[in-house]
Amino acid sequence: MPILTPLRALLLWLFCALVAGRLATLADWPVLAHVLLVLLLGVAALSIYRRAAGLKRQIDGLDLRWLVAPHLLRFAGIYFVQLGYRGIWPEPLAFPAGAGGAVTAAFAVALLFLRLDSGPGRRLLTIWNVVGLVDILLTLVNLVRWLPEGSNGLQALTTLPLSLWPTFLAPLLLATHLIIFMRLGGGRKGPPEILPSP
Repeated sequence: MPILTPLRALLLWLFCALVAGRLATLADWPVLAHVLLVLLLGVAALSIYRRAAGLKRQIDGLDLRWLVAPHLLRFAGIYFVQLGYRGIWPEPLAFPAGAGGAVTAAFAVALLFLRLDSGPGRRLLTIWNVVGLVDILLTLVNLVRWLPEGSNGLQALTTLPLSLWPTFLAPLLLATHLIIFMRLGGGRKGPPEILPSP
């Protein structure tokens, strides 16, 4: 099955992120290091996609909705809003990040019911992709701006489950946004697979 190899790569990445969280590997890292980790892992994932010809061919053969689907995880932004209400994260960080993530996830649900390789669906995907990428980048900027060193919010990012945000979730979402841009710019490579058209 064409999704098997990408799925194995994701599971391996997730396993490493879980181990890092379990061992509290990020415990002594400053906020800026968390942000750089997100960017480096996102760029590394994109680089692997571009350089591993077999993996790239399989990902390019998937329906674009498979690249949108991981963004449903951004409904976890509701939890960040709760952290703001509980005073664990500063409100100027928690509310925009949480609300932006939840709204992006909600629009991702709508995209899953559209054809995204042409017509209005493709245009909506492009708009959503720009908005979603900007949301992630603004969250990273606000993280440095509003999360002081030694705060409870920073400590929460060093252990499970929130440690998955800088080590897995945010880099994955960043990479999928960039891959979608590449797919949209390069045109469709092969017919959509696995997901039927609505």
